[in-house]
Amino acid sequence: DLASIPVQPVSSLKINQTAGRGKNKSSTLLASAQERVDARHNPYLDPQNRLEGEAGETRKRRGELRFVAPGKYIAQAEKLRERNLIEQVQAEVRAKNEAAAAAAPILAVIREEPQYEVPPIEWWDRPFVTTDEYPEFNDNMELADESVVQMDKVTHYVHHPVPVAPPRDPDAPVAAPLMLTKREQKKMRHQNRVEKQKEQQELLQMGLIEPPPNKIKLSNVMRVLANEVSQDPTKVETEVRRQVEERRKKHETDNEMRKKTKEERKAQAAAAKERDRQDGLYAAVFRILSLDDPRNRFKVDMNAQQEELTGVIVLYRNCNVLVVEGGAKSLKRFKKLVLRRIDWNRPSIEEEAEAATGEDTMAVDEEQKSGRRDDNKCILVWEGVIHKPNFWGFKILPLPTEEQARAFFRKKRVEQYWDLCVTVPIADKTVGRRELP
Repeated sequence: DLASIPVQPVSSLKINQTAGRGKNKSSTLLASAQERVDARHNPYLDPQNRLEGEAGETRKRRGELRFVAPGKYIAQAEKLRERNLIEQVQAEVRAKNEAAAAAAPILAVIREEPQYEVPPIEWWDRPFVTTDEYPEFNDNMELADESVVQMDKVTHYVHHPVPVAPPRDPDAPVAAPLMLTKREQKKMRHQNRVEKQKEQQELLQMGLIEPPPNKIKLSNVMRVLANEVSQDPTKVETEVRRQVEERRKKHETDNEMRKKTKEERKAQAAAAKERDRQDGLYAAVFRILSLDDPRNRFKVDMNAQQEELTGVIVLYRNCNVLVVEGGAKSLKRFKKLVLRRIDWNRPSIEEEAEAATGEDTMAVDEEQKSGRRDDNKCILVWEGVIHKPNFWGFKILPLPTEEQARAFFRKKRVEQYWDLCVTVPIADKTVGRRELP
């Protein structure tokens, strides 16, 4: 039956639709209230959790209207403007003070020492005195009571204060001089000479200085003194020769004045060698097969002393060790001497004398020599930088045994020099202990 089917009433007006929604909401709240009552009797419900709609859950009240007092934000803006103006003025004053301090010279600031009350006893004297004040002295400046001062704590040691660096700026770094090539130096000299001549010409044009006399020579006398030569050529020639001789003597005199004395040249050479040593110390080790010729020993010894090199020559059969120490330039010249200039295979004085008398020198027993004359050579074993010199002066030291030679180098803490020399390859074979009888 169609009449038994429930039909929901339809509202056409907006107010009726709103009223219907309110009824549904109230019915929903009623149902939730019933469930909340049933939930109180639930044994598994935590009592600390508040249920929706219980006491304690209050709706947040809307705050009341609060009107701002007139002029509040205007006053805040004025204060902000004043603060910004004061900061700007302070920044300008600070900038002016910094600029003035940078332009003005640095002057010492004299600070007045603060006045303080003198204590009854200073802190540095307190460990030596048993009382809280200084002891009394009699008329003879002696202690009235010597038990007050603990003399057992007085020693001969002096307590120096810790040095403190003065409060100043570090020195400015010195600019390195500009290094010019030979071509650039020549160009600079030419420019300076041209500039100087130009200044002299300007002074001559303005009449501030007198012009120099003509430099008359026999080659230009006809062009400069044409009239005088035609009148009296002998007199003109005599005068020209006299002027040429005066210029020559003046030139030689100036050279002698600029020439340094023997002591000055010696001091200059010593200063150059000292600068060379200050730039860095180097050492070189050589092995020479034979030093029997006294002329070679003299050349090596004299050149080492002239170059102010330190070292030693250890003479031992066919393993003569030469060690030199010094600056880079001095060592370079010495190496050129021993490696290129000296002829180590030159015949000895006796051989030259025998050759001059016509005697046969080929019959000399080779076993009596420390090394073959045609195989004698000087070999650079090692060279490098050292921290400090190990020898003082230069000397020649003959040692008969290998143990003495090794002990000598061990004493100087350079035993490796000997080890390198006895193991250096010579003539495609290694010279070691087996070749040192």
